[in-house]
Amino acid sequence: MIVGAVNGHDAIEVLDTEVLVVTLAASLVVPFTIGVIYKTNNTTSANRRAVAGDGAAGGNWLLGPYTGAYKTYSGAFTTNSATFDTNYHLQLVTQASGDLKNYVDNNTPATTATTSEAPQTKLHIGNDSGGAGEPVTGRIAEVFVYTGVISANDRLALQNYADARYAL
Repeated sequence: MIVGAVNGHDAIEVLDTEVLVVTLAASLVVPFTIGVIYKTNNTTSANRRAVAGDGAAGGNWLLGPYTGAYKTYSGAFTTNSATFDTNYHLQLVTQASGDLKNYVDNNTPATTATTSEAPQTKLHIGNDSGGAGEPVTGRIAEVFVYTGVISANDRLALQNYADARYAL
């Protein structure tokens, strides 16, 4: 990983075989909110992950530019209809019991009924949990993790912060 800049602020550039693993102090459980400000350099239909995690019972959890769209997975895929491109975006996922919402730039979310799966104690930033299979191939500016589903006002405040800091 190398450090670049986004609007004068540091960002991590993720290349094809890199992953940053963040270990949380405790297991992340439903309900939760995870957000990431990132851009991908690749708009093909390849599988790419901005954030991934090992779900409960060895399951799978992800958010990012997956198969050419802004997706999240937690027992089922949820695809946001925002135009997929190589610009910076804030992708925010909220999950309550059986209800996952996938926001991109605070637009109307895509919602899917899912299993109540969370990414547990490790978040893999920029790639899958193995570190070599599904890299975001782009830059990650910030990652946000909240225990609980944040309110509409908090989502708007987070979007306003991202817009001001990174000129989204």
